[in-house]
Amino acid sequence: MTDQKTIEVTDSLKRIVNAVSKDQKREQLKQVQVLNDKVHACNGHILVELHNVVTDGFNNGEAIYLTPEMIKAHKHSSLPIVVEDDKVITRDKKNNTFTFTHQDVTYPEVDRVKIERNDPQTEIMFTPSVLIDLMKCFDKDKPVTFRIYNSKSPVKVTQPGITAVLMICETKVKQ
Repeated sequence: MTDQKTIEVTDSLKRIVNAVSKDQKREQLKQVQVLNDKVHACNGHILVELHNVVTDGFNNGEAIYLTPEMIKAHKHSSLPIVVEDDKVITRDKKNNTFTFTHQDVTYPEVDRVKIERNDPQTEIMFTPSVLIDLMKCFDKDKPVTFRIYNSKSPVKVTQPGITAVLMICETKVKQ
């Protein structure tokens, strides 16, 4: 009897692959990790966790790893990605089958990443498209600095030789 697991493919799952490493030196970060009902993508600078993913057949704590190519090849919206033993099976819109070899990798222990769990004092909201447009103005190989002064002021974003002001969409001040 084969060991079968399934993962529902959603638009969110397709987008999360943007956080997968493209660096040849970070082979272990070139795929997403499916762990119970969560999917993780990490490139060493960004860690993204997708919650409440519909999966079936996973034992508690068991993980599988999918490359962006496996996820992108899957176009059949009503069928899940299937993992049987060491094979990952995806389907296109015409129900053609694509089979990939699944391999275990050493992945970061995402639960050990310390994220402040207390409520923030101030939340500032931006639409992703605004942040993407802003980041395209900077040299992608140099760090940028975000200066957040308070919940009502624009955010100052700098890199040597360039300064931008980012208007906030909405703020929430915690009392």
